[in-house]
Amino acid sequence: MIPTKSTPKSESAQVTSTKPMRKPVQTRLFEARTLSVVHVAERLRTSRNTVIRLLESGELRGYRMTPQGWWRVVEQSVAEYEKKLRQEYAPEDEENGER
Repeated sequence: MIPTKSTPKSESAQVTSTKPMRKPVQTRLFEARTLSVVHVAERLRTSRNTVIRLLESGELRGYRMTPQGWWRVVEQSVAEYEKKLRQEYAPEDEENGER
């Protein structure tokens, strides 16, 4: 075996990369307030599976941190979906302001 010269840790730590530093990218998705599937199901009075179907169909906006991870649902999309449901299923009298 050929003996090798060991380098002190301070010298090996000085290795620099020739690649330019990548600027951090701010993602708006992670700034939005999010809810769990369970909380959305309780809020909409439906099942967790229904909430997941709404996410997969695109009716609710959400994301997963990993491909098989838990869903996080954007709260604003839940509010928009509730408003859509109210308009769709509201009796005609409520639309005219009568009760």
